[in-house]
Amino acid sequence: MVSISVVGKRHEAARSEQQQTGSRPEKSLFLMSEIPCDEALKIARSNAESVYRDLSGYRISILLQDDGWHVDYELADPTLTGGGPHYVIDFNNGHIEGSGVQRFRG
Repeated sequence: MVSISVVGKRHEAARSEQQQTGSRPEKSLFLMSEIPCDEALKIARSNAESVYRDLSGYRISILLQDDGWHVDYELADPTLTGGGPHYVIDFNNGHIEGSGVQRFRG
């Protein structure tokens, strides 16, 4: 089972600011992004599957930040020790700008 969560605090903060002040924020990162969330997930998944093969034991989270889409794979079972891949994907061109493995102790 794969669990995916999409986090967009910056978008929520911009909407909240607009509601409170009546002003329109600059441009939301979501609007500036050339690469949609689902495409960033496909890019990360393709790379992760080439290394990990079976990703069914991971929970996936994605967060749009100033430097791109951050895609994290964390072990779904908290009793296991280990980690999963982490990617930063450029939101303009879809290139993997950074990657690594996050280690967690169960």
